[in-house]
Amino acid sequence: PIDLLQTLNSFRNEALFTDICIYVDGVEFACHKAVLCAASAYFKAMFSCDLRESRLGKVYVENISPWTMKRLLDFIYTGQVEISHE
Repeated sequence: PIDLLQTLNSFRNEALFTDICIYVDGVEFACHKAVLCAASAYFKAMFSCDLRESRLGKVYVENISPWTMKRLLDFIYTGQVEISHE
């Protein structure tokens, strides 16, 4: 399972086989719908209800910083999170 996570994360980092882009304050994060849906009921609902985001392949997220979104996606894809005093 760890090898699978590492492979999926490397695919994400190289934008291989990605089928959705998340945009946060102009920063683009290429992702895989299946991975996001497996990790989050929010994304599962979004992509299974034929919402605009699923059809366009783009999700615009507000009220979160790109820094935070990167850490969230890193956690989803690796199961690890960077925590600091900041």
